[in-house]
Amino acid sequence: MVNFTTNQLSTAKVIWGILKQFGYNDNSAAGLIGNLYAESSLNPNVNENGGGGYGLGQWTPKSNLYSQASLLGISNAEAETVAGQAKIIAQGDKTGQWSTVGNTAYHSTVVSRQSLDQFKQSGSTTAAAANFCAHWERPRVDLAHVALRIEAADSIYQLLKGSSGETSKGETTMQCIYWRPNGKGSSDGYYFDGTSAKYIAHGDEIVILKRIYKDNNGKDMPEYVFNGNLPWYTRLEQISGQKPVAGILG
Repeated sequence: MVNFTTNQLSTAKVIWGILKQFGYNDNSAAGLIGNLYAESSLNPNVNENGGGGYGLGQWTPKSNLYSQASLLGISNAEAETVAGQAKIIAQGDKTGQWSTVGNTAYHSTVVSRQSLDQFKQSGSTTAAAANFCAHWERPRVDLAHVALRIEAADSIYQLLKGSSGETSKGETTMQCIYWRPNGKGSSDGYYFDGTSAKYIAHGDEIVILKRIYKDNNGKDMPEYVFNGNLPWYTRLEQISGQKPVAGILG
């Protein structure tokens, strides 16, 4: 059994949670993560020693990561993160990284023709690890280390089976958008990140905050419209240490 470090397991949980959002079952999620462990030790920013590979899946060259991210509307900055790379890997059929044709020389469980949707419903961690290697990673057969991929897949399966993982590393669960009176007959928007409230100057800032939240959590960020009769926003601002705008509450 692979003994994952605390950081590796935390990273695996983030990847697992995102894969579950894209319809991967426990076997396929474990098989995929087992491959990433063999490729990068679950380090999203690692450079291949003596080669041009980069990141969790060892994109070669690194520019391939950004190209695939662009196809999915993911920025280069997000593509540097665990969550960003997990979303790119999860959608290999859209990026062109997933090949329906697999080399059976990697392992006896490799299916010569397999779609990503079929892979998502893998019947065992062994088959999932071998088929992700054959259809997504596709290293040299003599350097594939399939046994390590399978061992890591089995280990992560035992740790995470039946769970939803984590949707993002260090995620704050009390995030919301709220609107409060500004004393001028209209309302201003604020973003509460769980500890502090921040004024939002432009509407497009709300758009990108909502998009990131939904991508990471699979649901819309809560949004509240408060008025002077229901000034719950003052409680959020007291938590964050901000003084409410003078004159609003009379």
